[in-house]
Amino acid sequence: MSEVLGRLPLEDIHSKAGARFGDFAGWNMPVSYPAGVMREHLHTREHVGVFDISHMKLITIEGPAAADLISHACPIDANAMAEQQSKYTLFLTERAGIIDDLIVTRLSADRFMIVANAGNAKSDEAHLRQLAVGRDLTIEPLERVFLAIQGPHAETVLN
Repeated sequence: MSEVLGRLPLEDIHSKAGARFGDFAGWNMPVSYPAGVMREHLHTREHVGVFDISHMKLITIEGPAAADLISHACPIDANAMAEQQSKYTLFLTERAGIIDDLIVTRLSADRFMIVANAGNAKSDEAHLRQLAVGRDLTIEPLERVFLAIQGPHAETVLN
């Protein structure tokens, strides 16, 4: 029996744009468009590209113990992070084995957001919840459209 693939919130837009879909980490992902991968790549390198990364999992951690939890789970000092600062880091086991790579952003003094990889999102969330037992914080997975904007004209396009 085949596994049901996750669906992106913007799947209809991708379909209308002529996307060809394929399985990626359990998600029905657009893998190419009529212009072709090379043209998309060159356009992004020379101008700007927008990528739907909604398959990645956003998880917020909030509360007085949030920074301590992240510092325990990852080889970073979350207390030293400035607000709006992001760090690429790793989830580690208690014996310093790597569980997953991720991005941690400090949103405010007691609020952080983690971007977990699609294929490991469920186990990453479970790992966080296990480490959070007895700590003063909340963990909330978010369901959001999540876009990456890349290229030398990204700031202009955003403005």
